[in-house]
Amino acid sequence: MVHSPGTFPWNRRRCNTCTYNSILNSIQGPRWSFQGGAAEARAPDSPEVRWSWKRAGSSPLLARAFHSVNVMGGKLVVYGGTKSADLREGPLGEAVVLAPSLVVEGVVRGGPARSHHGTAVLQGRWLLLVGGWDGRRRLTDLHAIELGSPEPGTWRALQQEADTLSPVGLSGHTVTQLTERRLWVVGREGGVRTQRRFASIFQLQVDIQRGRYRYEEQASRVASRSGHSASLCRRPGRDGGTVQLLLCGGRNSQGFEVAGIWNEGSVQAQPPCAPGLVARLSSLISERVVTPGTPTSRRHHAAVQVGPFVVLHGGECFNKAVDTICGDLYIYDTRPSAGRWYQFPASEVELRRVGHQLVVLGEQLCVIGGLGPDGKHCPPDIYTLTIHH
Repeated sequence: MVHSPGTFPWNRRRCNTCTYNSILNSIQGPRWSFQGGAAEARAPDSPEVRWSWKRAGSSPLLARAFHSVNVMGGKLVVYGGTKSADLREGPLGEAVVLAPSLVVEGVVRGGPARSHHGTAVLQGRWLLLVGGWDGRRRLTDLHAIELGSPEPGTWRALQQEADTLSPVGLSGHTVTQLTERRLWVVGREGGVRTQRRFASIFQLQVDIQRGRYRYEEQASRVASRSGHSASLCRRPGRDGGTVQLLLCGGRNSQGFEVAGIWNEGSVQAQPPCAPGLVARLSSLISERVVTPGTPTSRRHHAAVQVGPFVVLHGGECFNKAVDTICGDLYIYDTRPSAGRWYQFPASEVELRRVGHQLVVLGEQLCVIGGLGPDGKHCPPDIYTLTIHH
């Protein structure tokens, strides 16, 4: 394992004051200028164009797709994925650590080779790896590594409880953290040649200290999905009290599904603490820069929750015969009673990606990795969303 001096320990502070209501109360005041780093394209000349993508960094280590990205101690941890669309190369087994400035700070190698997997951060320092594709099989096993200590630990395989059954095989699934011990796994089970006609829902109980876990299949199921997104957001039209898990894409259908509803008090996971970014997104809606529009059917897109919003970007569209990899950008607003989707207008920089990740770090909305427009190669660049005056 290799890491740069000074990488660890990481800052373990959490923003405990950010709740759904406090973020909603922050949506006020004048418009903001959001700077995302080194600019690749000039600022729009037209006053109607209020947003753009800005290149904020680059590293060959980030040229990957179907990976995962998590925020840990104010830094980003990029894990696994593939270097190109050629699956014969096999998935990666390294964790790349990005500083808040979005530069590579360290690399931890020697982990399980995975792509199309799921990850979560437990207790602020454990990176949990759930299932995925190892180059030969779809897996459901769990591995973990402690990254929040002065020296990074070693990967260890967690043991499944003896009296439980695991899914048949998972890849392109989603892993949503509810508490430090409870996660929600949604995906279509199957092996290499056969897959089920529906997607199963599992509650995953993890005891990271004992190194044990158990899957508990839920009675409810959802439509068959793979390469979908799962966003834990508040239920539309409610000031607080309940949250839902919203599923988007992963099938040739434009519909959306809810894969779980919980009381807010039973869910420890909080939306990213980014009141400035929330205010900027809200201004795009209130000033009608974005217009009503629902995402078309797609898969392997990226989505992230930002306060009362879900931001969705890119993916592979089912309704196109050519140029299937798109760069569309949408906002889902949970404040109206029925919830409402909005589409961003065209920008000078069309960022077309598939198999990428969308993540909030501080006040920055970042796009990391993914296959580019040709669907074959992975650009090494990081882009951030800039919202202009």
